[in-house]
Amino acid sequence: MRGTDEKGFTLVEVTVVLAILGLLLGPVLTLLTQGYSFRAQAGGQSQVQNEANRILSGICEGDPRAGWPGLLAAQGVAISPTGLAFLNGGRVITYYYSDAALYRKTAPYAGSLSVDSTGGEEILSDVKGFAVSRSGSLYSLRLEMAHVNPDGTTNRITLQTAVRPRNLNP
Repeated sequence: MRGTDEKGFTLVEVTVVLAILGLLLGPVLTLLTQGYSFRAQAGGQSQVQNEANRILSGICEGDPRAGWPGLLAAQGVAISPTGLAFLNGGRVITYYYSDAALYRKTAPYAGSLSVDSTGGEEILSDVKGFAVSRSGSLYSLRLEMAHVNPDGTTNRITLQTAVRPRNLNP
């Protein structure tokens, strides 16, 4: 019990206020933590999707600055369950999937066109699948990727596109 001339708070009053603050701040901190986690997850998925788009665009349209022609300008095409090879200007450009990675290689045309899935440079890691199929003169490409975020969650993305090479005779 306090006298009339004492100022300040009692230990019980301070403890009650701290308990109330703890109850109010707990959910706020939980929301902030979850928001950060969702933001990191969305950022990781966006990064994976941008990388997959860049690779598929390079396969289809090529990269003129780097001297890589694309499937759109192909003069001949060969496909396999895990890859694609196309002829352009006397060179065979091959893309194939092996050991969770996508590879690209180029070689001089030697009279026959086939998918050679050895050698080349790794252009993309964390690949879960790469498949090419054909329906008439239309080639469908599917690229599956995965990325593990810092919080341990995994973003998986599948992109698919279809290309009709301009220089092939139907």
